[in-house]
Amino acid sequence: MSLFTILLFGGTMALSLWAAMRVRQVYNKFSRLPASSGSSGAETAATIIRQEGIYDVEIIGRSL
Repeated sequence: MSLFTILLFGGTMALSLWAAMRVRQVYNKFSRLPASSGSSGAETAATIIRQEGIYDVEIIGRSL
């Protein structure tokens, strides 16, 4: 393997690891914020499927 190939592989790996770390940080930051509507994800999903006339889907959630 040439030096260029090794550097390219290492740079790509470093960039991928940095991106994964950054996504995890941002997700953890915003996952703690409550929804502005006050509804849970399960309640929002139930509202959407009811409005669309879908009746053959079961939603399993803590708030329902």
